[in-house]
Amino acid sequence: MERPLLEYLEIPITDRCNLRCNGCCEMSNLDICKKEHTLEGFVKDLRRMSELFSGIGKIRVMGGEPLLVARLPEYVAAAREIFPDSDIRVVTNGLLIPSVSESVLDAVRDAGCGFDISCYPPTRKKLREIESALENKGIPYHVTPIRWFFRAISETPHGDPGRAYRNCLFSYCHSLRDGKLSGCSYAQLGERLNTAYGLSLPEKDCINIHTTELDGAGIKKLLDSPHVFCAFCARGLLPIRWSDASTRPPKVSDWVAPDNILNTRLLPAATRLVKPAAEFIRSKIQNGG
Repeated sequence: MERPLLEYLEIPITDRCNLRCNGCCEMSNLDICKKEHTLEGFVKDLRRMSELFSGIGKIRVMGGEPLLVARLPEYVAAAREIFPDSDIRVVTNGLLIPSVSESVLDAVRDAGCGFDISCYPPTRKKLREIESALENKGIPYHVTPIRWFFRAISETPHGDPGRAYRNCLFSYCHSLRDGKLSGCSYAQLGERLNTAYGLSLPEKDCINIHTTELDGAGIKKLLDSPHVFCAFCARGLLPIRWSDASTRPPKVSDWVAPDNILNTRLLPAATRLVKPAAEFIRSKIQNGG
């Protein structure tokens, strides 16, 4: 059977970050998040993905903050070797770009990769310096202003995973961590909230790509359907303004949304209205439009 194309994949190489953002989508501000994902595991996982899929449209090398990883040049070189036709991006807050070794920037450029810059308030203050460093090296980049995160998790299941999946603005954000592939990163990060706050979120809503009997088509079919964790996804996304967690400890309400009429009825209705436009814009950005 012909292997399918996977349009999008996020793969972290570290949980460490030089910022502590309240409500961080990767939960890197939690003190339990200090893991680095080995280069050997990264290569093993991507080689297995190349056996399952004909290609990956966009690969985002994630953190934490990837520029904290000394062997980043080897990660991007390996990703390019395994997936020569993919749009490969290093996702960063950008703050280290002006001071990072030139050899790191050269490696990203020489691998034909670019940067996706999450432009948080501290990044905005250095954005011109960041852009200048990348432009001097001829490295492509895309800047996304971020002033808000979203509380997107319900503490208790709501019994309608299909509705949550259909409303989700991030249902394409497939995540690969240590050989485990999931429909989104929250399906694997819920265990962090369980550990930190004593919740009971699902922890095994993922596919072990090295032991599964499914082929790429079977995996893609699962990824493109509601997941177990979708029952714990808030049906609407409650915003939380960006703030630095060094000014206060993180709290469970940074990620977990209350069950009220705003989150169960009004916000889901608004999300349904904006999702087609959001998907169109994402497609244009991904395809260079």
